[in-house]
Amino acid sequence: MRSLGTALLTALQDAPADILLLSPFSELAGHPLAEAKGIPSAGIRFQPYSATADFLPGHARGWSAGPTGNRLASRAGAELIDRFYGGVTAGFRRDFGLPKVSARRLREQRTKAGWTVLHGFSPHIVPRPAGWRPGLEICGYWWAANRSTVAPAAALVDFLRAGRHRYTSDSAAQ
Repeated sequence: MRSLGTALLTALQDAPADILLLSPFSELAGHPLAEAKGIPSAGIRFQPYSATADFLPGHARGWSAGPTGNRLASRAGAELIDRFYGGVTAGFRRDFGLPKVSARRLREQRTKAGWTVLHGFSPHIVPRPAGWRPGLEICGYWWAANRSTVAPAAALVDFLRAGRHRYTSDSAAQ
């Protein structure tokens, strides 16, 4: 995750921006970058991960642990991420000369401040949970409604037609 965050910072650190839109994995470096630049950030999600009594977080599909269990599962997941990646976040904060604050405390501050998280799915498919805090917004889908009118750039089509290409993920060739 450190290398992913470093790549993000290399690409964005000197780029002018009014806001950073952060996917879950880009948050580790993105939050410190936004704080260092003095600009706001917002989360972007394709699945709901925030605690709710209505259902489990997005990665635990297909069942429910009941209202209390659903909330606990989401909170436990957030705690695990804080513990597992806290050192990565601390390293990025140190790189920017930001004060030392635990990942858990930073998450709590964002939650208390109503940090905006935009969810890219339909409220007709996943209705907004009654217990979600303000700032957790369901925005509808983020892709073109009529895909038949969307065409890739000619350069991309030519590249794909040129032959077999390697796919890499996490710096490991597949």
